[in-house]
Amino acid sequence: EVTCAPFPEGALQLTLMAPGKPRVILRLDELAGKGTSGTYQGQVAVVVSDAGESGMRQSSGTARSEVTVEAPAPGTPISPASPRSVSGSFSTNYTGEAGKGKVVGRFDRCAWREPAAADRP
Repeated sequence: EVTCAPFPEGALQLTLMAPGKPRVILRLDELAGKGTSGTYQGQVAVVVSDAGESGMRQSSGTARSEVTVEAPAPGTPISPASPRSVSGSFSTNYTGEAGKGKVVGRFDRCAWREPAAADRP
């Protein structure tokens, strides 16, 4: 399961979850600056539930993401605020309190829109 969370400043955060597996969070901050298909760097967090005091352990990495940004749906007025569909894949090595390893993921048709000029970083 993948959930997509767009942020007002134009970043897109994806959370990938599967039963019995660590949660993987990918944040694409650069999407706001480009808004087009291409290769992006993203920050990845791998989160493992822990029965100890902290409740969770986390590892991190920097992912290379291949992203496709599709045009707004037919009939939608075209402007920077028009919703777009974002799909892609990523991979990275990660290390930290949750362990180390490699994660590869895919996401499909996440809703995203370019930020308003006042919200851009």
